[in-house]
Amino acid sequence: MQPLVDAWREANPKNVKFWWDCDNAVRRAVKNETSTETNGIYFICESGHLFITLPSGRRLAYAKPTMGRNKFKNECVLYEGLSTAKKWVTIESSPVNG
Repeated sequence: MQPLVDAWREANPKNVKFWWDCDNAVRRAVKNETSTETNGIYFICESGHLFITLPSGRRLAYAKPTMGRNKFKNECVLYEGLSTAKKWVTIESSPVNG
């Protein structure tokens, strides 16, 4: 699948930059327990949650954000969420290989 991923990324450099900008902003917010912003999206860690405010004003919440490693051993944000079995599990924010 990597050639397909690489081809999509090459054909969509603005989307790739957008996602990397968001990834960097969310990591800074979680690492420093602070607020960050990129592309009109605001990330803030407070009260044990990561809140993301979208340009529309909609606010998303992620419980217990921490820094960790994804299945590719890359640094990523981990948070708690419900599995398909409706049990609390740790979820990787960036399951892709950079």
